[in-house]
Formats: sequence, structure tokens, C-alpha cells
Amino acid sequence: MKKIYIAVSTLFITGMIIAFSVPSVTKVEIPYDDRADRIDSYFKSKGMPLAGYGHEFVEQADKNGIDWRLLPAISIKEQSGGLRKPYNCPNKTINYNWFGWASARICFHSIDEAIKTVSENLGGNNPRTQSYYKGDTREKLHSYNGTVDPKYPSAVIEIMEKF
Repeated sequence: MKKIYIAVSTLFITGMIIAFSVPSVTKVEIPYDDRADRIDSYFKSKGMPLAGYGHEFVEQADKNGIDWRLLPAISIKEQSGGLRKPYNCPNKTINYNWFGWASARICFHSIDEAIKTVSENLGGNNPRTQSYYKGDTREKLHSYNGTVDPKYPSAVIEIMEKF
């Protein structure tokens, strides 16, 4: 009986110590960020393979200081959101360059790699292209493909507004 009493006393004392050592917690409501869902929903509604990458688009956009809709819109303009796939990698494997990056001559082996690389460049976080992609979204789009197609920035921005 003594053993039970000691165990209960120890548990009670420990419980009291824990109760007094835990600081009060303030409940903070964080607004729901639906950007990734909006991207995924759009791609899914169009049957585009990029559905499911919304989180990666938003994460990389935030990390690189670009509009979260920019890359998804470029992918739609360039490769129909992944419906058209360039096969210019060695051994005719799929090229996940669904952004037309470097005229789709660069081979990406995953969509995550492509999203990360293109986001870094458009965000000015690659020393080699830092001076090229300056300014706001329209200016970045002009540098991206607007010199070849003057309507390109407006076309991409129109797609961005659908998200």
C-alpha cells in the first residue's frame, strides 16, 4: 500500500509542478491561405498535369518575391499547363520545362526543379540573370518573352487574373 501512496503522491506533485510551470497560451487565428488550392483547382478543371503543384508554386513565389500566379500562368501560355510536353532531353525522356524557359532548350527532370529554377530567375535570385529580370511583373514578362511577342505580357497577365 505504501508503494501506491508514493506513486500517487509523486504523480500528484508532478502534475502540480507541470500545471504551474506551463505559461498561458493565447489562441491566435491564422487566416487560411487558399492560393495553392486556387492554382490546383484551375489546373484540375482544365485537366492539366500541373494540378497538385499549387503548394510548390506558392512556396517558390513567396521565397523569390514574385506574384504567386506568374509561373502557373506562364506554364499555361507556354505549354498549356503541361498538356504539351517537350521531349528534347537525352533519350527522348520528358522535359519538365513547361515554362518555355530558355526556349524550352533546358532539360528539367522534375516539375519541382523547373518551378524552383524559373522562380529563382524571375525573382532576381540567380546572379547570372539578376540584372535581366528587374521591375514589376509586366516588366519581367517583357524580358521573358515580350521582346519576341509584344502581346506576351498582356496575355500572361490575363491568364493570371483567372486564378
